[in-house]
Amino acid sequence: MGVSRQATFTLACVALLSVLVPGCAGYLSARMEALDQAHLRLSALEERLREANTTQARMTVAAVPIPCETPSRPRPAPPPAEVVPATAGAREQEARAEEREHRRRVREERTELISSVREAIRGTIAREHGTGPGQAGPPSGRPLAETSGGFRSSRIPLG
Repeated sequence: MGVSRQATFTLACVALLSVLVPGCAGYLSARMEALDQAHLRLSALEERLREANTTQARMTVAAVPIPCETPSRPRPAPPPAEVVPATAGAREQEARAEEREHRRRVREERTELISSVREAIRGTIAREHGTGPGQAGPPSGRPLAETSGGFRSSRIPLG
């Protein structure tokens, strides 16, 4: 039984459409139902907002001014002009100057620490290598610094 190519193609298209059409219809109906539910929720929220506005409008209370007897408090004196900077720019300049001074102090402290460590290392190297005054000889295999506790796991010398 010979079926032509055109008939086979037609049957394949019909089978494909029989799957696609119900699937698309189901998808579209679900989307429309979701839109309807969103519309219902939105209209319910709008209604609640309208009710809140109308009840608030009905409950408006008019304020009646009543003279009040309160003792007067003394106002604090403004600070002297020397203490308060004239502009925000002056405050900013003061903050920058303080920051520069802080950085300078930190830099000096670091320099002092580095120089003291450098001197200690120079002295250690000079003593270890025998290059000090009146000393001569090859460098020893001892470490430059001894470690305490369990920090060194191997016994290999550092120097």
